[in-house]
Amino acid sequence: MMPDGISPSGFLQACEASTWRAPRPEKDLYAFAWIPHSESMELLNTLSIQFIYFGAGLSLLMVLGELYVRKQEDGASFNIYLMLVGLVAFSILLRIGLFLEKPEMSSWWYFTLFASVFASGPLLMQMTRRMIDAAFEGEPPAPARNPVFRSKWYFAPVLPVLAVELNFQLRPVAEKQRVLEEIYYELSFHSVDLGLLLGMLQTLVCLALLTVFVLRTGREFHLSDTKRAITIFAFPAVASLALLSGYALKVIWLMHVGGWFIATTMILSFLYMLRYPHFFQSMKREIQKERYARTQLTGLDVPALLERLKELMEQQKLYLDPDLRLSDLAEELEVTSHQLSRILNENFSQNFNAFLNQYRIEEAKEQLIADPDKTIISVAFDVGFNTKSAFNDQFSRIAGMTPAAFRKNRKA
Repeated sequence: MMPDGISPSGFLQACEASTWRAPRPEKDLYAFAWIPHSESMELLNTLSIQFIYFGAGLSLLMVLGELYVRKQEDGASFNIYLMLVGLVAFSILLRIGLFLEKPEMSSWWYFTLFASVFASGPLLMQMTRRMIDAAFEGEPPAPARNPVFRSKWYFAPVLPVLAVELNFQLRPVAEKQRVLEEIYYELSFHSVDLGLLLGMLQTLVCLALLTVFVLRTGREFHLSDTKRAITIFAFPAVASLALLSGYALKVIWLMHVGGWFIATTMILSFLYMLRYPHFFQSMKREIQKERYARTQLTGLDVPALLERLKELMEQQKLYLDPDLRLSDLAEELEVTSHQLSRILNENFSQNFNAFLNQYRIEEAKEQLIADPDKTIISVAFDVGFNTKSAFNDQFSRIAGMTPAAFRKNRKA
């Protein structure tokens, strides 16, 4: 339905230029349908949109906090996924707010929106998987080893969807404006609606898988934060249903509700991170405590195992193998991975990765001194690291200086 007094061509040009605000149609789609039209309704509508913008800003603040403030902690490789989740939440919330406040704006303001929707669920799954892998020191429980949960194929639609979005943005202005007008004012089913439907369904599937996984893992290891995690997952699920229903039926108050739930999710996450800044370490301690309770060292000759471990590391130098895993070393010692993990923790106060890297860095020191012409990257590969950046990071952490500085000091 076209606004009164505006020709079709004038309406289309104004939409793309974003310099004119379209008059409201007779049926006000962009307000709360259940409240009579009044100044109070307009105020509530404005406050709702500002709350959604606040959630978007807070999402961006969380990203900056992870990027510039939070210290890198051992095993916290999931931080990059936490930042990506924050960026996606910012992208979605910003576009919801813009749609509700200024639906007639240029189509470019909505670019990457659908790709963000398709990426949100997989990013949450990857973040949770990395967190659990780190907490279990590379030996995750059975639920986390399930290929359905670990698969990265959930990201497969993101790039094609982004390509479709770009193709749409490069179409003639008149065609884009016609599509936008259909989306804004008509209840007919459009291909854009299908894309949103599939994106929301994928998000709901990912959230369902996450819920099952968290429940199973929490029940098995008696984690205290299981209910809180399920509550946080429930908010984006409700948001997805509200946004999908509101968009498809052009019931805009449902889109407001969807925006509220996403914004509330980010607010609760932010407050939880402030209240429990070391939640990951706490969860890790809970898991280790439960695992140790199940791991019995009774009957094992621990001194003999330590002697054998010393032989494997100092004489056979198993640490030079870049693919060496906890389970591989446990097999050499003829113990379980859990038993070896407990032995390392109780006798060296280290996890497997820290134990391994200590030997690798000591070997690197010897090579840096013995062969001054050998490149640092060659030393890194020779002692078992797969990347120079990982080598430099661990060397600086253990030796207190970079490999280059260490070699320079020794020469001096």
